[in-house]
Amino acid sequence: MHRVPEALESDWRGGQPFSGHRRHKTRQAAELSSTAKTETAVLLNELQSSGCQFYRNGSWHTGAEARNHLQMKLDYLVRRGRIATSEEFIEKAATKSSMSGQPYLVRCPDEKELPSAAWLGERLRRLRDTRNQGKSPSGGKSP
Repeated sequence: MHRVPEALESDWRGGQPFSGHRRHKTRQAAELSSTAKTETAVLLNELQSSGCQFYRNGSWHTGAEARNHLQMKLDYLVRRGRIATSEEFIEKAATKSSMSGQPYLVRCPDEKELPSAAWLGERLRRLRDTRNQGKSPSGGKSP
């Protein structure tokens, strides 16, 4: 049986909604915008193909293992209405372990080890910069 990360258990214990002693309305699942879906997919694919390693809970993992883990967290949080943007994905799913609270790290060949939030945030910025280079100030495509 798959264990729900402790930090996420505040909503689900024993299969029932949990919030202290009172039940509360279950939040409707958020829908990622098409832009956020594309951005998170690109970020996860970059992590997988980067040749970098991903540190979580005391051990280093391949980019493919990191991608699978973060995809699982992304799916979980979207289903529960906890995230709707790429920034929220980085903040709530890709920054630290939900179980231990330890920060995630990324270590690439010949580069300094970085917190995963910094690594992913920089790639998100580059992705958006690249996408926006082809647009005019009015938002349309340049000729």
